[in-house]
Amino acid sequence: MSTDRKRHGAPRGYTQGYRRPLIRAAIQGGANTVIKIAESVGLGRSTVRNHLYRMMRDGEVRQIKPWGERAAKWVTR
Repeated sequence: MSTDRKRHGAPRGYTQGYRRPLIRAAIQGGANTVIKIAESVGLGRSTVRNHLYRMMRDGEVRQIKPWGERAAKWVTR
């Protein structure tokens, strides 16, 4: 029997909210797509996307999908 088990679930940074103020400040500063938010915060796009969905679940941000545009926009509530 091996003691090396795969860990399941999100990494600690996802469950703790210490990155949320940076993401919220980036959105309020004018970055409104996942790519622009990731560039301004310095994180990966998938990490930012996961944080945004968790923030949306908690009611901190909302997603707007403008007609005719490819990328969704994110705004604070």
